[in-house]
Amino acid sequence: MATKIGFSIAKIAELDNSEKIVTSNVLNGIYTLTPTNSDGVISAAITGKAATYTPYYGGDQRTGTSGRGVGSLQNVLSVNDFAPEILNYLTGMVQDGKTGAWKAGSTTVPKAIAMELVTHDKKGLGIYYGLYHGILVPGDTTLNSNQDTEQRTTDSVTMQCQGRLSDGQYYTEGYASDTKFTLDAFETDVFPTAVSNS
Repeated sequence: MATKIGFSIAKIAELDNSEKIVTSNVLNGIYTLTPTNSDGVISAAITGKAATYTPYYGGDQRTGTSGRGVGSLQNVLSVNDFAPEILNYLTGMVQDGKTGAWKAGSTTVPKAIAMELVTHDKKGLGIYYGLYHGILVPGDTTLNSNQDTEQRTTDSVTMQCQGRLSDGQYYTEGYASDTKFTLDAFETDVFPTAVSNS
């Protein structure tokens, strides 16, 4: 496993029913969380990559292990300042026409998304993680009063992942240090676009 140094950016795109990215939305296709628009991303914790493996026995001894695929894959993404209009849209909230406030209720359904995470190895070469399909679940809100120092809250969201319907794939990893790796092909795989019929 390569050493990872720093966390550069996260990219998010909404997926339509055919698992192609949606371009006619507030994200305008692929939305990149950068230091400029979000004060930067803090961390991403990808868990549940391993499936549950269960031993089985025969003849008074362990004779094998069953299990395959991916476990309960999720990614907890922490951002300094996630733009509310983007985050609320992705988590399925709707902006009220009268009050301008965002609302969530019994019929709220998060958008299907794909996500890319970018970090670097010790030589400064990119390491890329792609999560093919999932939904964003907002974190809890805790408000603190200022004390001797300013009290800040950050935005934390969890991507609950599922397999891509077209091929059952959950995630992908790419390393710029690998001569076989092509970033353009990687991002096209994570963020597939619809084929134009014109």
